[in-house]
Amino acid sequence: MTAATFCFSIILTATIPDSNSIPLMSNDRVWEAIHLKEVAHFAHLKTPVKIAVIDDGFDIDNPLWASHIAHNAGEIPGNEIDDDHNGKIDDYQGWDFGDNDEDTKPQKNLLDKESHGTRVLGVFWQTLQELASDDLSPVLILPIKAVSDKKMNNYLKEGYNGIAYAIEQKADIILCSWSGPMIAPEERALLEKARKAGIMVIAAAGNFYAMQPMYPGAVPSVMNVAALDRTGRKLHISNYGMFVDISAPGDSLLSYDPYQMTPTAYLSATSAATPVVAAVVAVIRSAYPGHSIADIERILKNTATPLEPDNPLYAGNLGSGMINVAGVKHQLENESATDAAAPDTSAFRQPKAFVDLDGLNKHQPTRIIPYGRYKNFKLFLPAASYEAFLTAPDIRVRCFRDGNSYDTVVRRLRLKYPLVMEGDSIHLFSLWERTPTHHKVWYYYEVATVDSSTLFCGGVTTAITGKQGILEDGSGDSSYTGRNDCKWQITVSPGKRIRINFTRFDTEPKLDQVYIFNGNSTKDPILAIFSGHNIPPSIKSWGNTVLIWFLTSEENNFGGWELHYNEED
Repeated sequence: MTAATFCFSIILTATIPDSNSIPLMSNDRVWEAIHLKEVAHFAHLKTPVKIAVIDDGFDIDNPLWASHIAHNAGEIPGNEIDDDHNGKIDDYQGWDFGDNDEDTKPQKNLLDKESHGTRVLGVFWQTLQELASDDLSPVLILPIKAVSDKKMNNYLKEGYNGIAYAIEQKADIILCSWSGPMIAPEERALLEKARKAGIMVIAAAGNFYAMQPMYPGAVPSVMNVAALDRTGRKLHISNYGMFVDISAPGDSLLSYDPYQMTPTAYLSATSAATPVVAAVVAVIRSAYPGHSIADIERILKNTATPLEPDNPLYAGNLGSGMINVAGVKHQLENESATDAAAPDTSAFRQPKAFVDLDGLNKHQPTRIIPYGRYKNFKLFLPAASYEAFLTAPDIRVRCFRDGNSYDTVVRRLRLKYPLVMEGDSIHLFSLWERTPTHHKVWYYYEVATVDSSTLFCGGVTTAITGKQGILEDGSGDSSYTGRNDCKWQITVSPGKRIRINFTRFDTEPKLDQVYIFNGNSTKDPILAIFSGHNIPPSIKSWGNTVLIWFLTSEENNFGGWELHYNEED
């Protein structure tokens, strides 16, 4: 099994917080952000639901959840016999794969290294308390320890063995607040096995500041969670990309340290966001037991709050949006009230969502208009079956691009193949007048993101000629994008030189830089390198051509720059 790194950034109460991450004594701001405060305690738990938490150790004696620790009915505790013949002696309350024993608790002399799992469990439980109305007895926690007390390091070595054990113990949900850069074929197969068994795996997207898939979260059968800061923007440390399914707050969530009866610790990053989503899923599985994994995924994505207006640089890369509990509650109640809830004719603004083909109208479109700019739309039937083809309607897809539109007819059997269309928005119609049935055929769409490095400057060398002119980074009044790699070549009359005066300059100091080369390539001598917030001094070239190269990092993009150039003797 491949090693898996923890996805966490722990903020202790003794730590001096940064300026935008001041610890609070409750998680009310989190509940408000995900619209939980307005529908608090809405769910009446009914069906037992078992959540396997795989991490570095757990304080299973905390009175909040001590009575909710799952017991292996096939095992007699403390008799030092493998009663259920699964190769694990006395695995009555979970198992420690790191040390190959039954003790899943963190060692008291290693609390600085083994507090992560308790904090993850603390965030999960507090979210659960806010969601559920009364009795939490249907919720059971299966603790699975995946690191060794004797060989402590910063990765979760036995994570996938923990997943295999959770499947064996018939968990309903597997919570993985960790990730790793690689995954073996047998580990992928393990995740598919969990899905087929009706187990929902929820994992962290990773804390590597990058558009980099991390596993198990990036596997399509897993719910992959990115983290947001207190303003609803991507938390700087969180990974992002089209492999993300949904986002949740992950900035300094109040939680519990091992063997502490009051919440005095903080958990940040995707490790904190993931148990928030897991708690919502646990409530749905217990309070609305008729919903499948596919149903839950659809409800979470279709009700998510789009994040693109506040995250233009990460459009389409934060999943469907931020989890929205009020929206989830409304959708669940509508679907419980009738076998076929009325279709939503408003625009779908999420970058990923499910459209009910049975609810399409011949004359009134179902509109897909996600915020932001994208390369294309991809539409397909998820886990398509022959029965779906039999009941699906023929549809008309109208695609809009740069003010123009064109129609494509998709016949029933064509739905088994993905449809890719370039456009700004899409309207879906039923091709014929028809009476909606109770059978739902869900059509899934997702957008392919545009590389932000090409949004403004095009990612190519732009040639500029003339005796004088104005050049700017390309973002206008907006902040420039991340990952820019943009070049401009200015050429004036032979025998002349170029005078450059910046009139505006605002970049991230030391990281986002403007290079000026005396010539037409990056191999020519460098005249200057500018970075920061101050207006640079005037620059004069040695010859009649200069190359300007603008490079930016992933984070902290500012207003950019503007310069005037003039031809001089």
